[in-house]
Amino acid sequence: MLAPRSARTHRPRRILLGVPVKTRDLDGHALVAYHLTRRYGHEVLVQTLPDTEVAVLEHACDAIVLDYLGWEPRAQQARLAKAIGMKVIVLPTAGLYEKREDHARSAGKDTGAGSSIDCYLTWGDDARDAVLAYGVLPPERIHSAGCPRFDLYHESYRSLLQPRADFLRRHGIDDPGAPVVLWATSTNHFMRNHRTLERAGRALGRIPAAETRAQIEDERTQFTEHSRLVLALATRHPEWSIIIKVHPLEWINPYLSLPEQAPNIHLAFNAPIRDFLAHCDVLLQRGCTTATEAWMLGKPVLELAMGRYHGATPVEHVRGNHVVTSLEETEEAIGCYLAGMPVSAERQRARDAYLTHMYNGIDGRASERCAALIDRVLSPPAYSDADQASVRAAARAALAHWKRAEDARIVNRFKDAFGISRRRSLRFWRPWLRREARPNAGRFSAKPAITPDDVSELYQRYDRIHITARAAGRCSDTVTAQHGSGEQA
Repeated sequence: MLAPRSARTHRPRRILLGVPVKTRDLDGHALVAYHLTRRYGHEVLVQTLPDTEVAVLEHACDAIVLDYLGWEPRAQQARLAKAIGMKVIVLPTAGLYEKREDHARSAGKDTGAGSSIDCYLTWGDDARDAVLAYGVLPPERIHSAGCPRFDLYHESYRSLLQPRADFLRRHGIDDPGAPVVLWATSTNHFMRNHRTLERAGRALGRIPAAETRAQIEDERTQFTEHSRLVLALATRHPEWSIIIKVHPLEWINPYLSLPEQAPNIHLAFNAPIRDFLAHCDVLLQRGCTTATEAWMLGKPVLELAMGRYHGATPVEHVRGNHVVTSLEETEEAIGCYLAGMPVSAERQRARDAYLTHMYNGIDGRASERCAALIDRVLSPPAYSDADQASVRAAARAALAHWKRAEDARIVNRFKDAFGISRRRSLRFWRPWLRREARPNAGRFSAKPAITPDDVSELYQRYDRIHITARAAGRCSDTVTAQHGSGEQA
C-alpha cells in the first residue's frame, strides 16, 4: 500500500510524459499525469513526444515516459536519458499486434534499448509474457498495469461522454434516433511513398523491407474492399447514417470522395474515438484495437474479412467479433443488430477473456496503477534527492556541450549569417523526391501541439469525477499497485 502524499519526505520530481498521438492518447496520458500531480505532488510536463534528443536535455527531468523503443529515434532518447541518470519508463500506446515478437520490439528488442528501461508498463499479462519470452527485460522491470485510455470507458468516467444528440449534430446528423453505423479505419501507411516507408522501416525500426511491403499491400486491400462495401451499404440504406472515423495516424485524402457519392456518409477525423463508439449502433473494422474498445461499451462489432491478406488478426481477437465476408453478410448482420439482436453469449465470453488477459481487465484504475509505479521508480531508495541534483547538473552540462557543437556546425553558421531559422531544412529536393500528396488535404496537422490549456481542461474534468467519487466514498487517497511479478508497491 502506497503512503499518501503527505507522508513523503523527498522532493517532488519532474516527469516528461510523452504523448505520441494527441487525439488518441492525450486523455489517457493526462489521467496518469493527473494522479501523479494530484496524488503525489509531482510536476508533469505533458507534450507530444520530442523528435530530437535535445528536448530531453532542455527539460532536465527526473524521468521520461516514452511509448515505443522499437524505433531508433525513441531508442536514442532513452539511451541519452539513461546516460545522464534519468529514469526511463515505457508506457505503450499500441497493444494489438499480429505477432508476439512485436511486443518485444516495443521494449527495444531490435534497437538494443531495453537495457535503458527502468520500468515497462504493459497492458496485460500476454504482453508481459511476450517481452519476458524474448529476454529483453528482467521480470522485476515489467508490470501489467492496464491501458490508461481504457479507464475512460469505465462507468465511473461515462459522464464525460457527449450527449448523443449533441455529438451527432456536430457530425451533420440531425436525427438522434437514426441508426449509426461506424467504420473505424486502420490503414496508416498505404497512401505514403512506399520506398520512403521501406527505407524508414529499415533505418529507424530495423523492419525488413518485405514485411513493410506486405503491410502496405494488406492496407491497400483493406481500403479498397472496405470503402467499396461502405459505399454500397450507404446506397442501399439511405436511412442509415454511416460515419467513417479515420485513424489518427492515417491521411484523410483517399476518403474525401466517399461523402460526395452518398449524402448519408459522414467523414470524421482529428477527434478521439470514444464518443463515436459510445453513440454508434454497430462498428465495422478489421483487426483494430477499436474493436476491443467497442466491447467495453457492449457494442456489436463486425470483422470485415473481405480480401486476401498476408497478416492475420489474432484468433482471440476475432472470436469476440461477428465475422463477415461479403456485402450480403454485412448487410444482414447490421440489420439484425439494429433490430435488437444481442451479442451472443459465446462472443461475450471471448470478449471477457480477452479483456482480462490482454488488458488486465477494465476497472477504471489503470492510470492510478501507472502513476503509482512511476512514483515508486522515482522514490528512495530507487531515486534519491541526491540523484535528482546529479541529473540536473548532468543535463545542464550535456545541453551546453550540444549547443557549442551546434553553433560550430557550418550549416548553422550559414543559416545564422543569412537570418534563416535553424529549424528550416535546406534540403529543398526532399519533398520532390518523395512525391507525396499533401497530407490530410492541408486541413489539419496529424501531430498538433499539446497546450497547457488542453491539459488544464482535462484536469478540471477529472477533478469533477474524483471529487464526486470521494464525496460518495468510492475511492481513497491510497492505491494498491499490483505488478506482474506478484509484488505490491
